[in-house]
Amino acid sequence: MKIISWNVNSLRAREPLIEKIIKTEAPDIFCLQELKILDKEYVENFFNQFSLKTVAETQKSYNGVSVSCKSEIVLNENPLKRLNMTQARNNTVIIKDKNLAILNCYFPNGNPIDTDKFTNKLEWMKLLYKEIEILKKEYEVLLMGDFNVIPDDEDAHDIKKYKNDALAQPESRKEFYKLINLDLIDVFKTTPKKQSYTFFDYKTYKFGKEEGIRIDFFLLSPFLKSKVMKLKVLKEYRDMDRPSDHCPILIDLNI
Repeated sequence: MKIISWNVNSLRAREPLIEKIIKTEAPDIFCLQELKILDKEYVENFFNQFSLKTVAETQKSYNGVSVSCKSEIVLNENPLKRLNMTQARNNTVIIKDKNLAILNCYFPNGNPIDTDKFTNKLEWMKLLYKEIEILKKEYEVLLMGDFNVIPDDEDAHDIKKYKNDALAQPESRKEFYKLINLDLIDVFKTTPKKQSYTFFDYKTYKFGKEEGIRIDFFLLSPFLKSKVMKLKVLKEYRDMDRPSDHCPILIDLNI
């Protein structure tokens, strides 16, 4: 089962690249964050032309997430309403025949740190923790998306730039590692080969230079970790015309 996660930073702006990814990578499941569109029917129709069925949480101009999959995959939507009370930030779907819960998330950014935005970020992450704590009692868990957290100093080209940024604050990192302590594995961290950063700012990115941060993740249960066949940051899509500032990330599971 090939799964791709991508913060597209506007569905409409990235449609040509989404089409290219679908045709080139042929994902079984395609999870997007930051759709920036209110029209749920538009999202569903866009993916339907590629024979992908879709569930989406949408919001005008901001946020928004979707999960699209091939028709033979039976998804059962499991809305976690507390995570979408004020903003569209989570899809949770269950694939019962795989005993699998997939959580596609767009974590709050949290900046500036001296405002309610940072408090809300931490509260949202605490709610997510509680939801996963429940799900993992019954299912294998795959948590993915844009976490808006830099877990370790090595996950940034220059961590000093993030001294006053919500992404690298001790409180944000604490909530990230609480998720890890639910027996979830940051799978990119376990690979022998050093992986690319996943976010490159529009103003400073130059292709071939690793001057970014790692904020897009797959966190998965130990059973799923044992089934990983392929793992990759699809960095090439960051260098194409009209890219997102995030790279898609890919995982292929033998399930």
